[in-house]
Amino acid sequence: MINRSGDHPDMPSATYVVSFQVGITAGSALGATILRQANSITLVIAVAAAISLAATALTISTRAAYEGAMTTSAL
Repeated sequence: MINRSGDHPDMPSATYVVSFQVGITAGSALGATILRQANSITLVIAVAAAISLAATALTISTRAAYEGAMTTSAL
């Protein structure tokens, strides 16, 4: 999109910046809603579960990439 801006070279950059701002705003609004509705124990458990899932996914993907690199480098 940035390379095809034509007569309006600032428009793609502005769109990019605004999309990040909207994402940040939506995330903070969602976070405020969750904090208002959930009690602290539920929130701690949910965050711990999300971190555990992310760490597991990262470990699995890193191991798969490492094992693939070891297999191809041994040839």
